[in-house]
Amino acid sequence: MPEERARSLTLLLTGLALLAGLSWLLNAHQPEIVAALRPTTGLLAAMALHILALVVVMLLGLRLTVLLWRHPVRRRTGGAAGLLFLLSLCLVIYQAANAGAYLLASRDLYAITLATDASPDATMRPLPSGNLLITGTLGPGLMRDFLAAEAAFGPFAAVEISSPGGLVVHALELARHVERHGLTVIVRDECLSACVPIALASPRAYAEKDAVFGFHRVSTPVELHSDMAGYTLEVTQIEMADFLRRHRVPESLLEEAARHGADTLHLVSARDMVEMGLISGTLMGSPGS
Repeated sequence: MPEERARSLTLLLTGLALLAGLSWLLNAHQPEIVAALRPTTGLLAAMALHILALVVVMLLGLRLTVLLWRHPVRRRTGGAAGLLFLLSLCLVIYQAANAGAYLLASRDLYAITLATDASPDATMRPLPSGNLLITGTLGPGLMRDFLAAEAAFGPFAAVEISSPGGLVVHALELARHVERHGLTVIVRDECLSACVPIALASPRAYAEKDAVFGFHRVSTPVELHSDMAGYTLEVTQIEMADFLRRHRVPESLLEEAARHGADTLHLVSARDMVEMGLISGTLMGSPGS
């Protein structure tokens, strides 16, 4: 009898570990899971399936919690079974909170995903000089298109860019790539909003003499209605601000940027960017010169 109880307790422990792992997977990799399901099911169905999976894990955790509560070892001595019961209860509460938050945020997440899909991608063109010219809005395919161009025509001597901005998450991804590989960046005409970190990430950033840089706070393309979506936006805002701080952007400039929303910009000339030590210098010439 003691061996059977110990065996059943081991099985419950294994089940708890599996549920905890599945819970972490569903919550930590929500975007990737929905993206993987979407081509087969469509966006709405993919989101619904993800919510269903969250609820199923919660219900399984609840069932496991009941079994641990009724387990003879817990009822007699507490001990390990009592600890497992508390862990299982915590898992259920955690999973219920995440499922509820995701359900409440699903409207915003759906709208943001559609808006992101509708965002145009920048144009990328190899130049005779050996540089890559990036022009236009920085869309969801930014890193994909950059790596494809690099594989087909690179490595590039420098990246030339002229952009009104775009999607911050994808721009930061390219900025980190620029920083890791020490790529030279040349700003042509304008580098606004999400374009700024790409330029500042370079150890050798230059700009045309008449180029302008535009700063403002991070925003979303749609109005948000849930706290979870608002929290996600806040995390992106903090990530952007931290990146700019690491690249010597002064607090006074960050404070000024925070005063400007999606429809306005704080413009900084190339000369002022040089004086603040944010870029290496200015130059004259057309793209590819």
